[in-house]
Amino acid sequence: MTDLDAILADLPVTPPTLAGAHGKPAKCRRHVWVADYTSVMEKYVNGVYVGLVGTPAPRCSRCGAVRDEARSRRGRNARKRGNGLQAKAAKAAGIANIGALGLPEDAGKSTDWLVLQVKSGLGYPKNLDRWLRALTATADQLRGVVYVETPGPGRKAKRLIVLDYEEFLAWFGGNAK
Repeated sequence: MTDLDAILADLPVTPPTLAGAHGKPAKCRRHVWVADYTSVMEKYVNGVYVGLVGTPAPRCSRCGAVRDEARSRRGRNARKRGNGLQAKAAKAAGIANIGALGLPEDAGKSTDWLVLQVKSGLGYPKNLDRWLRALTATADQLRGVVYVETPGPGRKAKRLIVLDYEEFLAWFGGNAK
C-alpha cells in the first residue's frame, strides 16, 4: 500500500448531499405554499385560552422560501396583462386565442390562416421600427423590413420579415384596432 492509499483510507467518508456542494437548499421550479404557524402565538386572557394571534406566513414546503405578496401580485398582474395582449391580437386577426393551453403558439390553430406568438415587455426594436416607417408605400403595397443575420462562412443566414401590425391586418382582412 502506498502513502496515498494510507492517507485516503484515513479520511472520513461522508455521504453525498442532495442540497449540492455548498449546502444550499435546492431551488424550486414551482413553490408549494403552505401556512407556517411558527409566527402565530396562542393568546390567553386571565388564564383562559382566547385563540391564536397573528397570521400564518405562507412558506414553501420544499425549499422553505417565504412568500412575498408584493412580488406575487406583480407576477399576477404581468400575466393578466400578457394574456390580455394575446387575446387582443387573436381577436384582431380573427383567429383562435389558445395561449392558455401551454403551446408554443399563443394564437391560431392548425385550421386558422395565421399562427402567432405574442411578446411584450422586451426591448422594442427601435431601429427596425425606424427603417419600416421610413418606407413609402402606395395603397396596394405593404411595407416590410427583412432583417438578416450573417453568421459567417459555412453557416446559413437567419432572416426575419417585420411588418406593421395594423397594416398587415388591414391587408389580410383582419379588424385591426
